[in-house]
Amino acid sequence: MDTEEWLADTRTSYDTVATSFADQVRGLLDQTPYERAALTLFADLVRTTGGGPVADLGCGPGRITAYLRGLGIGSVFAHFRRVLRPGGPLLLGFHVGDESRLKTQGYGGHPMKVYVHRRRPGRMAAWLNDAGFTVEAQMTLSSAESTLGGILFARRRPAVQ
Repeated sequence: MDTEEWLADTRTSYDTVATSFADQVRGLLDQTPYERAALTLFADLVRTTGGGPVADLGCGPGRITAYLRGLGIGSVFAHFRRVLRPGGPLLLGFHVGDESRLKTQGYGGHPMKVYVHRRRPGRMAAWLNDAGFTVEAQMTLSSAESTLGGILFARRRPAVQ
C-alpha cells in the first residue's frame, strides 16, 4: 500500500467513526482517576517550566486536549521536539503490546481500514531518548478505554553544541 492510499484510508476511517468514538469516550476521564492524575501532573509540569502551548497529537476526538485546556493550557502544535524548549515536558500515551494489526470495524460498528500499533514502554522510551528526550517516569494502566495503556513523562534535552 502506498502512502497516499494509506492516508486516504486512515482519513476516511476516522471520519466515519468520529461521532461514535466521541460519544463513547466523552465521559471517560470521569471514570479514570489515574489518567486524570497523570494529566494533572503534566499540566503542573508545564506550568512550572513557564507554561506554553500543549499538543494533543494522534487519534481521538480531542478529549485530552479539552481536559488540559480546562487546566489552563492552550494551543496545539505539530512537532514534539521542534516546539518544545529545552527542559520542556512531554507526556506520551499509547496502547501497550507487541503487535500491529489491521482494524476493519470501528466504534459504532462502522467499517474502517486502519492499522493499530501497540508498543512496549521500553521501546517507546528508547525512541524518545534517540529523539533527544530524557524519560523521567513511565507507567502502565488499565482504563475504561483500553485494556493496557502506557504513559511516559519525558523532557526535551538541550541541543548538543
